[in-house]
Amino acid sequence: MQAPRPRVRREDPGGISIISALDIDQAVRVRRHPHSVLAPQPGTSSTELNCHNRGAECIVSKVLVLGGTRFLGRQLVSNLIDHGHSVTIATRGKAQDNFGNSVQRLVVDRGDPSRLLSAIGDSEYDIVFDQICYAPNDAFVAVEVFKNRVQNYVFTSSMAVNRDSNEAWVEEGFDPYRYPVRRGNRSDFDYAEGKRLAEAVFYQHATFDVAAVRFPVVLGLDDYSKRVEFHIERIQKGIPIGFPNLQAKTSLINDRESGNFLHWVAENRWVGPINACSEGVITWRDFFSVLEEHLAGLS
Repeated sequence: MQAPRPRVRREDPGGISIISALDIDQAVRVRRHPHSVLAPQPGTSSTELNCHNRGAECIVSKVLVLGGTRFLGRQLVSNLIDHGHSVTIATRGKAQDNFGNSVQRLVVDRGDPSRLLSAIGDSEYDIVFDQICYAPNDAFVAVEVFKNRVQNYVFTSSMAVNRDSNEAWVEEGFDPYRYPVRRGNRSDFDYAEGKRLAEAVFYQHATFDVAAVRFPVVLGLDDYSKRVEFHIERIQKGIPIGFPNLQAKTSLINDRESGNFLHWVAENRWVGPINACSEGVITWRDFFSVLEEHLAGLS
């Protein structure tokens, strides 16, 4: 039997949104991905919006989020709550959240199948969002634990799965249906290879439908990696920034748009890899110029 091919969705022109990160929210403007779930209009209830987006009878899904207390995971959970879904977050219990009684909580070790199974019990889910899968062994655990327990699985992957190229990245650029699978933990691979192998495990071994959402650099005030803050501090201190190719073009997205997009993927039962970004590109030279100009205006 021939393995299914990744499905590709082309982008159409969309509205304008603003990427915000570390007080540069008025600095970088790009187009919103046209298929992102729109934010509620004033006076519109989350239930009404949910019905509008579905275009059919309202359905409340039983959702499990692996992760969900940091960065774009937090935005995803907030989005799910606003849309009236029954949400459970599964984390190591080390990070606090402000969701109150709007979610149920599980303390889990997602790398240990027996402990994950024990925490989940006999629960079944309509959708599982996986925010904390970084290696093939993580994916193998999910494939084992959620067999016959979930209808749709949404895995947060990365555009880093693509190899360096002068061409724009499309979903076919990396084929997880045929990529050789190797076992290993997060410490055994770099970030990009860990995501490649996790995708390969899901698409070659999972018995449930899987969407792999490939994000570019995600910007936001809660970015715990502090990648943009690192560059801002160097600019403020006049320290040179080493960069291999300042003319290279990149796509960006912010954490809120990312959370919205993950929700859209689940609602539309997407299957296969899909790239997600704000429409448009920017060179790294222009990106750093924007930072410099904005920081100069603050001084």
